[in-house]
Amino acid sequence: MKNANTWSKSPAEMSRGSRCLPKTSPRWTSLAGFAAMLALVGCSEPVTGGADGGPDSGFIVRDAGSDVDAGRTSEDAGPDANLRDANLNDAIFAEPDLCIAAAETCNGLDDDCDGTVDDGVPTGASCSAGIGACARTGTTLCVGGALTGCSAVAGAPGTETCNSLDDDCDGTVDDGVPTGAPCSSGVGACARTGTTLCVGGALTGCSAVAGAPGTETCNTVDDDCDGTVDEDICYIVATGGAITTDGDFRVHTFTSSGTFEIVSGTGAVASLVVAGGGGGGGNTGGGGGAGGLISTAPGASYTARSFTVTVGPGGPGGPAALSGTIGANSVFDVITAAGGGGGGHYVNAAGNAGGSGGGGGGGTTGSAGGMGTAGQGNSGGAGFAKRDPFHAPCGGGGGAGSPGAGASSATAAGQGGTGSASSITGFSVTYASGGGGGVAGATAGSASAGGGGAGTNANTPTAGAPNTGGGGGGGGSSGSGAAGGSGVVILRYRFR
Repeated sequence: MKNANTWSKSPAEMSRGSRCLPKTSPRWTSLAGFAAMLALVGCSEPVTGGADGGPDSGFIVRDAGSDVDAGRTSEDAGPDANLRDANLNDAIFAEPDLCIAAAETCNGLDDDCDGTVDDGVPTGASCSAGIGACARTGTTLCVGGALTGCSAVAGAPGTETCNSLDDDCDGTVDDGVPTGAPCSSGVGACARTGTTLCVGGALTGCSAVAGAPGTETCNTVDDDCDGTVDEDICYIVATGGAITTDGDFRVHTFTSSGTFEIVSGTGAVASLVVAGGGGGGGNTGGGGGAGGLISTAPGASYTARSFTVTVGPGGPGGPAALSGTIGANSVFDVITAAGGGGGGHYVNAAGNAGGSGGGGGGGTTGSAGGMGTAGQGNSGGAGFAKRDPFHAPCGGGGGAGSPGAGASSATAAGQGGTGSASSITGFSVTYASGGGGGVAGATAGSASAGGGGAGTNANTPTAGAPNTGGGGGGGGSSGSGAAGGSGVVILRYRFR
C-alpha cells in the first residue's frame, strides 16, 4: 500500500491553457459523481469506467490504501473496500484540476480563468494607423499573445488639393494637384510659358523655367534677357531729314515737316525742337517773340518705329495798326515747342504770349509785352507811353536766352531778347532770338544773335531768319511788321 496519495496529469492535460493544480487532499468518488464534479470546476475531461476497472480519459490512478490496483471487489478488506460503486463499476481515485485566477496579461493564456484568452488586457503604448489626412491615433492591442495590434482605424482618403496636406493619403503632400492659370518665367528671348504650380499650399509657383540668356545681337530681340533690346551692340539705323555725321553720331535736321523712322537698332536720341517765331506788329509795332526752344539730352532708349516731325512756320507780320501773328508749334514725339508771340502795335496793344512773348506796343499808355512759356522762352518788353501814340517806341520781342527789352525812352525802341546756343549738330548755332521793336522817326530796336529781325523806323523791318525761330521786327512809321522765322527740329544719336 502506498504511503501517500499521488496524482499526475496526462500529456493531454498538460497542454491545456489554464492554471490547474492538484488539490491538497485526495477524494474518493464514483465515476459518475467524479465526472460531475470535474465538470463543475472546468478542469477535467469526461471520465468513464472501463470494464477492467482501469482509469479512462488519460487519468493515471493510484490506490490510496493498497498496492492493489483499482479493479478490486467489495470482498476485499481494508481501505479499498469501496472501490466499487453501486453499479459494480470500477471506482477510481482521481485528483481533479483546480483553476487559480490571476491578472490577465497578453500571453495567449486564460490567466483570469473566465474561459476567454487574453480578454481585457490593459492597452499598451500609443500607436497610429494611416498616413497624411487619414492618420488616426490609438493604443496597441493584444493580438496572438503579443501587444502588436492598434485600436486606431485609418480614415478614408480624399481628393488631393493644394493645401500642404496629404489629402489622398499616399505619402506625398500636394501631389497631382491640377495646374492653375497660365504663367510665364523670364523676359526677352528667355521667356517661357507654363501654368501655376502648388507651392507651400498655394497655387503661386510656375511650371515654366526661364531659358538661358544668350549674347546680344542686332536683331530687335532681347537676347541677353536683361529687359532691353539690342543695347550696346546694335546702333540706330534711321531715315528722315537732312543727315550729317559728327564723329560716331548721326544728325538728322528737319527744316520742314517729315518723318523720322528708326529702321533697326536701339539707342538714345537727343533733340532740339524750335517753334516758329512770332511776327512783328505793324505800323509802329513791337518785335515778334521767338519760337519756344526745347533741348533734350539723350534720354529714353528708342527702338524701331516711325515718328512724325512737325516744323512750325513763322507768324506773319501785322499790317498797319495790327499785331503780328503767333508762330506755329514744332513737334517731335512727345515734345512740343510753342510758337512765338506776335508784337503789339501803337494803339495801346500789348504783345501776344507765346514760346517767347511779343514786344508791347507804345501808344499813349505804353503796353506790356507778352508772356513767355516756362522752360521755352521769355517775355517781351513793354512799349513807351507818349502823347503822340504814332511816334511812341515799342518793346522788343522775348528770346530763348533773355526777355525782350522795353522801349528805353521816347526816341528808342526795345531790342529783341537774346537767343540760345546749341551744338547738337556738332558746331554751335544760336537759335530763337526776339525781334526788335519798331518806332516812327526814331531809333529802332536791333536784333540779337539768334535769327530775330530788327525793327525799323521806316518801312523796312527785318524778318526772323528761317529755321531759327527768330521773331520778326516791328514795323515803323507805316507798313507792316516783319514775319517770324520758321522753326527747326534736329535729332542726334550714336550710330557706331
